[in-house]
Amino acid sequence: MEESMNGRAVEVMAGLPSPAGNSYATFYTAICFNAGSEGKPNYSFEILLPSAFLSKNTFSLTETDYFAGVKLSMQLPLNTSK
Repeated sequence: MEESMNGRAVEVMAGLPSPAGNSYATFYTAICFNAGSEGKPNYSFEILLPSAFLSKNTFSLTETDYFAGVKLSMQLPLNTSK
């Protein structure tokens, strides 16, 4: 069985997609608003302006070259004893 499949190996490999890269890079510009103070939770709200992916051959469930959107984040302080 294996020997009969060897003749088709090149044809099968040609039909497979190339492997996706394991990292990606983006370029984006954002307008950011921060609120908070030292020792308390800090909040950030970013408006992402139209941005682009710099790397190619990445895995994604959708085909995207450009993106825009919003990003909300919260930073919680960690108390450490001295």
